[in-house]
Amino acid sequence: MKINFTLFLPMVCWNKIFFIIFLLFSIKSFAYTAEEGKVTAAVGPYFYKTYFLGTEPNADSPYLGGLGLIALGDVNDTGSLEINAYFMRKLYIYTQDGGNFAEKTQQVQIGMGYHFWLSHYFSTALTLYSAYPIGEPEIVHNDFPQGSQETTSAENKTNYGLDFSIQADLWSNDKFSVELAGDYALALPHKNSEHADHYGIFLGLRYLVQEKNPSKKEKN
Repeated sequence: MKINFTLFLPMVCWNKIFFIIFLLFSIKSFAYTAEEGKVTAAVGPYFYKTYFLGTEPNADSPYLGGLGLIALGDVNDTGSLEINAYFMRKLYIYTQDGGNFAEKTQQVQIGMGYHFWLSHYFSTALTLYSAYPIGEPEIVHNDFPQGSQETTSAENKTNYGLDFSIQADLWSNDKFSVELAGDYALALPHKNSEHADHYGIFLGLRYLVQEKNPSKKEKN
């Protein structure tokens, strides 16, 4: 299977996100310290866009909004196990001979993987996800003749892929943190001539659910 590396071009457009993230290093706040046994959970809005470079006004890929949930269980001071879930209305676009066919479906995307802490403020993660469409897909654009048999992955029972993300803490204290994360979800595999990848931004409020040794901090 050939991988089209131009799929990662939207990551270049994240310069604003990177600028904000690197500014965080000059902001004074309580840093998060990963420790074995710590469990945190974050919830917040998720803004995303299917990667599509079409130019037709009626076949564009708009930014959409959903909800994200991320749970981390620290295994040591540099890494955590991550489970995430995103509730979204995903847009899938099929192209052929200059025509476009787009379907939108409500789906739940659930991922599991590893979260690596580069510092107390900056981290990255790679998860393997499965996405489950809910209900019937909605056709939002169709350039093909009526009765043609075009379909997209919106009609699959399950879709799979890899999700790469980078994250930074905007603010934190002993119990709560505000985090900003950018991700790119690569659909594996997907139909030929289909645009099924998406990228997005998650802004979450993270809560410290439990610590392995909470009494140690109190004694200090």
